[in-house]
Amino acid sequence: MNVVFQVASNEDFIITFENNYMRSILQFLDSSIEDEARTAIGYFVRQHSDNTDVPQIEL
Repeated sequence: MNVVFQVASNEDFIITFENNYMRSILQFLDSSIEDEARTAIGYFVRQHSDNTDVPQIEL
């Protein structure tokens, strides 16, 4: 991701993307971000479950 921002912000580069190529890049970045988010959420949920598992008292 850093590389994309460095190239995009460098005034010495002029880059022309075709719509399909740009769409492919954005889909790749979106899928990577979604995968990382799913992993992080799964970790958080497991951690939260481990921290809140309290024996239930039957009344």
